[in-house]
Amino acid sequence: MANTLAEQVGLGPTWTALLHPQIQTLQVPQLPGINCNQCRMVEEGGFHPFARCCNIYPEFPNFLLGEILEKGQRPGSQATVAGWIEEGRSGPAYAHKPPVMHERYNNQNYDNVSEIPPCPLLDEQGHCTVYAQRPHTCIEYNCVYPLYPEIIGFWHAFHSLLGLHSYLTSRYLLHALGWDVEAYQEAWKDTPNDAIWGDQLSIQPDFHSKLWNGQAPERFYKDCSRYVQDNQDSIREEVEMYRRHQLQEQAEATDNEERLQELNQLPNALTFREPPLVLWEEVSVGRHIAPEDNPWTLTEFEGYILWLHKAMMGRYAFELSRQPTS
Repeated sequence: MANTLAEQVGLGPTWTALLHPQIQTLQVPQLPGINCNQCRMVEEGGFHPFARCCNIYPEFPNFLLGEILEKGQRPGSQATVAGWIEEGRSGPAYAHKPPVMHERYNNQNYDNVSEIPPCPLLDEQGHCTVYAQRPHTCIEYNCVYPLYPEIIGFWHAFHSLLGLHSYLTSRYLLHALGWDVEAYQEAWKDTPNDAIWGDQLSIQPDFHSKLWNGQAPERFYKDCSRYVQDNQDSIREEVEMYRRHQLQEQAEATDNEERLQELNQLPNALTFREPPLVLWEEVSVGRHIAPEDNPWTLTEFEGYILWLHKAMMGRYAFELSRQPTS
């Protein structure tokens, strides 16, 4: 039995618009049903029964924030995001994780699971209120994948792809909706962390005002979500062209003629690509490729996903062939 990849991970409408259809419809083995009410990690003492695996403070890109505000999946999600906005926790590209939250989570005594703070978007029963709009960090967690390099490699590459989409699309939307993206990025780069956050959960008022320049955050996030939905037939191609332009500028700035030639000759159609060793060495041992460290276009990376998918399915077929027949 198999599901499509989109069915397996439960992609919402915005993710569906961004991800190449050929990737979404890849057949993947139907994994055992995940019953969070009988979580094996809770039974083993690793998670708090209420929080389970939802014990991180998520960072949301602008397009998912807008979708939550427009189409809140469950009661409470819209109010939570609106509260973050009102408290000044978010910039135009992301609702960020404040450093104080990083410290709070990193300093927890994980020998005592009762001290692990749950995700703020769980409802009173401990269910996710934004499942269809959850960020890639949440999509990437799954506790039932068999631990073989080919299987680990595929899923971690897929999760890295969603991270790259999130990173690129949030910035492309700034560009598409009239922001000076370079000035925005420089503002974050050139400002010390304590000048951005102080020791608070919210961004310092002066820096927050500089980031938003008089625009209304909630309206902007909704505009981001609407842009994706209104352009769902072309948004992936738009982001891909934006990415290629980025990488071409980097290649020109570093006089990397070989890379520039590769980019100029890169076909638009998605094609099967064997991943370079540096990628395989990372994902096959369960490490993700951080978006800021990812040197590939969407088309290149999705081509690697196709190769890794074949490797994964080969591993499943091999393991099934080893099962005793009755």
